[in-house]
Amino acid sequence: MNYAQKVYRSFYTFLNENIKRLSNDINDALGTGKKESSILVLDGLRAIACLSVLVFHFRWLSSQNISLFPLHGPLTYVTAFFLFGNAGVILFFLLSGFLLFLPFAKALLLERQKWPSTSRFYLRRIFRIIPAYYIAFILLLLFFHPNFLSLNQWQVISKFLTFRMNYNLAQQINGVFWTLAIEFQFYMILPLIVWFMRLFVRSTSVHWRIIQLCLCLVVMIGWGIAVRYWAFYFVDTANLDWLLSHAVRNSLRLLLYGDPGPTESGKYFEVFGLGMLVCTFYVYLRQVPQSARLSRITERLSVFLMLIGLSSLIFFSVWNLYFINIGASSELEHLFHSYQSFFKPIWLVWRPFLIGLAYALCMFALLHGPKWFKHPLELAPLRWLGAISYSLYIWHMPLALLFFGYFFPYIHNRSYAVQYIISFLWIVIVILPFSVLSYRLAEKPGIRFGEYILRRMEKQKKLPDVIQNEDTKIGHIDATTTQDEDITMIAIRAVQ
Repeated sequence: MNYAQKVYRSFYTFLNENIKRLSNDINDALGTGKKESSILVLDGLRAIACLSVLVFHFRWLSSQNISLFPLHGPLTYVTAFFLFGNAGVILFFLLSGFLLFLPFAKALLLERQKWPSTSRFYLRRIFRIIPAYYIAFILLLLFFHPNFLSLNQWQVISKFLTFRMNYNLAQQINGVFWTLAIEFQFYMILPLIVWFMRLFVRSTSVHWRIIQLCLCLVVMIGWGIAVRYWAFYFVDTANLDWLLSHAVRNSLRLLLYGDPGPTESGKYFEVFGLGMLVCTFYVYLRQVPQSARLSRITERLSVFLMLIGLSSLIFFSVWNLYFINIGASSELEHLFHSYQSFFKPIWLVWRPFLIGLAYALCMFALLHGPKWFKHPLELAPLRWLGAISYSLYIWHMPLALLFFGYFFPYIHNRSYAVQYIISFLWIVIVILPFSVLSYRLAEKPGIRFGEYILRRMEKQKKLPDVIQNEDTKIGHIDATTTQDEDITMIAIRAVQ
């Protein structure tokens, strides 16, 4: 081995050791080390969902400040990709349906699995979501929207504090807040939904239980689609006047669907239901011994399912561009014009379900595919982004608006390349570190405080049981002592 090879090997060893040390330090700081109970590939998917929304918002803002979206020629498909980034919120809802339903799915399908505590579920969700959200909301009011701090705005503030803000209202403070309202409302009613499912999933056979549970989830998905269709096409017509008055229908729409208007409205039950359905099959294929043969089949089909899911997402992204900008290019006009009258009304109602189904196929393939298949999404950088995805999601839009509102005018006359490079540096140098601070200073303390309260509640719950057991033992000792004393007295009398 010559001198150059020794130097190269020494440098490679030094670099590799330092990268591993840095990776371990970041894992310890973010809590993303490998755990037996974690599903690493879902951390990567969460990062993809957050990055897609971030890229969409930055590209949308840049189209108003740097350059317009190219709507003609081959670059049309690049525009379709960027504009489809807003569908990342559907992936977020899908992941929430999967992860939150996981303990309930185990309890419904597995005989010896303990039923999850409802109070524990609520406390964990509240302390996971509220601290970082409230801090972000208060800071945004203080520094960017002080006009909302007057008494006549109290009703608006109360809607944000109780997660009742709709899409249009959320745009006045932080455009992404409308999704938090949908998420939180789903958290609140999920135990009730699962309680109803428990009434129907009662068979002693695990095969019948999964059939019954899947039927319940199909009903839930159908309910989400039906409510969206009803809200779009029936509430504002006279077709149901014989059954319900218009005022009653409007009230029901607010309760079951949300405010009318943008396609982003709705409760997204169909998407949450798809995530719960993927979760059901995950529990069955991973933890039920009788499903071993089916697990091997799904592993072989995983690549095929992924191709179907990705192909569907590509098609939906192109159609989405044509839908929001009819006649965007001659290529798209030639492709979709003949089907416009058919696809347009379908897309309004079925968009969340169809995109959610495509994402669900990809998620299913990643969960049950071979190790090499899921490895890219289990890489440390994606898991780090997945860990801070909540803070990154709620802070990226205000910080992006800060950049384009206050700093972009200084580089407005520069070339497009310089503007995009500085925009990227703003994400890396400002948005990501700020999101890490939010995660460390708001999210983690909230999670720890919630766990502390849960431990205190469990100790208080166990204390009466311990006291009762001690009383039983003391009573048993007293009875034994009394019995021994009686025997002693009988023996003394016999001797006398």
